[in-house]
Amino acid sequence: MYKYVINETTVRDGDAERTWYGIDVYRGGEKIRSVYDISPDREATGRLARTCSRLGLDLIHFDDVIDDFIG
Repeated sequence: MYKYVINETTVRDGDAERTWYGIDVYRGGEKIRSVYDISPDREATGRLARTCSRLGLDLIHFDDVIDDFIG
């Protein structure tokens, strides 16, 4: 079973900083996959990660879910 957890990346662009959120995927306590910069919306990315975990999303479908979320 996989656990999907939000991650955070902060990028400095000149004088400004921007924070984007992504998702780390864990299996048996080991991080096996990370996707960065999915969205600047922490709430939405967190909901997506929790939903993937709750529904037991198989890793094979993860890229499609991310594509649908972004698109």
